[in-house]
Amino acid sequence: MNILKRKNPKCAFIFLLVLLFVPNVYAITSGDVTYNNNGTNESLTKTLDDLYRGLNTYKTGGNVQANQMLKGATGYAQGSLVTGTIESKAAATYKPSTVNQVIAAGQYLSGDQTIQGDASLVAGNIKAGTSIFGISGSFTSDATAAAGHILSGKTAYINGAKVTGTIASKTAATYTPGTSNQTIAKGQYLSGVQTIKGDANLKADNIKKDVSIFGVTGTYQPSLGTRKDNVLVNGVSSGSSGQSVTLNTTGIQYSLPKGIPAGNYILLVRLNLGAVTESNSSSCATNYPTTVTASYMGGSNCEMPSSSLSKTYIVNVPKQLTTNTTFLKISCSNCSITGVAYGEMWQLV
Repeated sequence: MNILKRKNPKCAFIFLLVLLFVPNVYAITSGDVTYNNNGTNESLTKTLDDLYRGLNTYKTGGNVQANQMLKGATGYAQGSLVTGTIESKAAATYKPSTVNQVIAAGQYLSGDQTIQGDASLVAGNIKAGTSIFGISGSFTSDATAAAGHILSGKTAYINGAKVTGTIASKTAATYTPGTSNQTIAKGQYLSGVQTIKGDANLKADNIKKDVSIFGVTGTYQPSLGTRKDNVLVNGVSSGSSGQSVTLNTTGIQYSLPKGIPAGNYILLVRLNLGAVTESNSSSCATNYPTTVTASYMGGSNCEMPSSSLSKTYIVNVPKQLTTNTTFLKISCSNCSITGVAYGEMWQLV
């Protein structure tokens, strides 16, 4: 063990300074007292050891450099005082644009750096064929469709906007031509076939001469055949002289006799009455029941007052009649008038 001994107190102070630069000092003598680290004074020895280690650390410890400490901060490294040079960057917000924005390296972020987001950054707001920040656009600006061009309940995106269709749909329907126009309204989608019925009988020889039906001009001139029958009045053949009847609520029924073959017939029905007053009111029900088809041709009206009634019909019989078939009924709700009724019929050929 090296023991440095000095009797002069000033020398002891000098040797304390020497400890900073001489690593192997084990004892210091001041006056008549020797301070060493040989264990004879445990408390002092420990203190000297701690002092030695601290001085040695101060002299050899640390490796920080100025550009590794925040600006304004200081510290010791290898026994030298070091002042930091790192700049600090406060909080900032960046809005994305067409050019890059750089947060420079070599600085300390003392505040949050926020890159803005935008809820509108979606495909429907970006032009089709263009990608912005990795999002491919679907927005178009050259579409021309509107709600009125799209079926009801269906949706589409047109120029970036969602559009719900309004076109109504029409299912399949069939139209039988009649005496008045029938219209298939515009502005709707035909989801089913629209059929305008045709009829094989729409031809010239089935239409009265010089009459045009749907552009077909008739050539038919009916002639009376040889067959002649009497019309039934209240179920009995009227004969040439007719049947006695009473016009009341029950009414008078004119019927076609069973057995006549299918075909077209001209019917003449007559009713000669007694005295008729203004207070009497009668009614006619043609084709009653709907077994045959009767078309009124002319004659006096069923409405009272009238002492004589005469009506002419063209009647179509679809098939040979197996029962007597009523085609006309005349009744009066507030009268009871006696008279004579009869009728005749001729088949057309």
